[in-house]
Amino acid sequence: MLLPSDVLSSFLHLNSGSIGTPTGVFLGWVTSGARRTPVYYHPWCEERPPDNPHLVVMGQSGKGKSFVGKVLVTGLLGLGIADVVVLDKDDDYLPLQQFLGGNESQCYDLARGCPLNFFDLPFGPDEVDPNDPIDLLGSFLEQQWLTDLTLLLCSEEERLSKSEEAYLLHLARLTYAACGITSEALRSHPQCLMGPMPTLADYMSTMRATPAANPEQGAGLLARLERVAYLFRGQTSVRLDRPLTIFSIKELHERWYALKNMKQECI
Repeated sequence: MLLPSDVLSSFLHLNSGSIGTPTGVFLGWVTSGARRTPVYYHPWCEERPPDNPHLVVMGQSGKGKSFVGKVLVTGLLGLGIADVVVLDKDDDYLPLQQFLGGNESQCYDLARGCPLNFFDLPFGPDEVDPNDPIDLLGSFLEQQWLTDLTLLLCSEEERLSKSEEAYLLHLARLTYAACGITSEALRSHPQCLMGPMPTLADYMSTMRATPAANPEQGAGLLARLERVAYLFRGQTSVRLDRPLTIFSIKELHERWYALKNMKQECI
């Protein structure tokens, strides 16, 4: 049996009987007649803040999930509640992007290249504590950067060997050092983070100039990177002053979904 949302909500523990928040994006109505009530949703509502500011839309194909998503996106933008980033599987949001134009929106086709540089460090000068013994650069390389590079180099069934990981991490430190970024420099001069970050092209140049202990292994890794270098072509070019950012994944091969989705989380 299919239950309407207002009936289903009555089964929730300690439910107040109302759905949504007092203000925010108008999503629709619940009940009917004299009890008909509008539903609003504001993820950061101050009057009645949600315990968890997330929204999941579930339903059968053709039942309006995409429509609800567009209503939420346009509402958040129109009310100035939040900027929006969309991973667009079917180019559904292109008409909206074309309507808003280049001053309010931007669109990137991830099948043709990602505008994010995965060598960007996820912290700024103010976040560096010179008295903290943690190696920020090393932690980033081992916990995040190497994962991204592995997704580029390996298929689902493949894994990098320990010697390959050691070689790739060594090259990464050399590549950052060429831009003046080392673990020691971060502690003594955090402002080095304000300069240009290395790119995949820089990394590949370092790889060509730094032979591996196993030359055949090094040549194989370089060849694999050369085949996918088009995906990350340079410095991050996403504008932060555009309320709507659309990443089209319509023509993106499913192999790259994990990699590209991971990078959007960094925005």
